[in-house]
Amino acid sequence: IEHLALPGEMLYLARMHLETDGKLLLTTPRTHIPWNLLRQLKNDRGIEVHPEHTMWFCRTTLTELLHRSGFEVVEYQCWGFNRVGMSLPDSLWRGVERQLSKLSPLDEIDKYQHFVVAEPVTES
Repeated sequence: IEHLALPGEMLYLARMHLETDGKLLLTTPRTHIPWNLLRQLKNDRGIEVHPEHTMWFCRTTLTELLHRSGFEVVEYQCWGFNRVGMSLPDSLWRGVERQLSKLSPLDEIDKYQHFVVAEPVTES
């Protein structure tokens, strides 16, 4: 979804084509994570995004976009991954993230992907 120029339009069309009791599965990178902040602080050119991405999503914006497109989120998860070939500073930072994620308010700090299951809102 982060690659699309009109993600709301895609969600609207997906809703129109879902079969009865169908569900939409959606994954996208998370935005508000320390890793992105650290990358931007190291970059003297300002905010730098993947050249194929048109936007970033957080849990709130994903939920709102889905709602506006006629969906209800029925499951939300996020997960992390181990990056291969990290530099020593990046590896140390990853260790800090893992430790911070043990604190309840920061339990998602080391997670890098949204995983959303949504279903169409049924009209009564």
